[in-house]
Amino acid sequence: MYTNFAEIASGWTKNLAALFPDAIHIAIKRALQGLLVVVLLAAGVLLFHLGKKTEAALTLAALAMLWGFHIRATHAAGYSIATSTMSVLGLFLFSYLLFRSRWLYRHGGVTWKGRNYHVKDASGRAVSH
Repeated sequence: MYTNFAEIASGWTKNLAALFPDAIHIAIKRALQGLLVVVLLAAGVLLFHLGKKTEAALTLAALAMLWGFHIRATHAAGYSIATSTMSVLGLFLFSYLLFRSRWLYRHGGVTWKGRNYHVKDASGRAVSH
């Protein structure tokens, strides 16, 4: 269905705002979650490098707990443990695509494979935001 990243981004952008009515809220939460993963990992490595092994261990334990919560939530949504484990690495990309999808729908719709998609209400009329 997709042959490159640009097509993947366009295809997902077409669908995400419709799949997640609260796309901005979810995007912010996932971006913050991704940021926390990066900060905890960097802090844990830095603390270990500075010889503060107890602090490093506690920081990395917090990272493991955060990652574990993420795995549990995504696995409960039907994804495999392997996919759930790796999905934390895509949090920033997912957030970007959610923001992009909502923004484009609010500003004229999404074009995908030459077709323009708009958010529609229950009666099928285009909704202006």
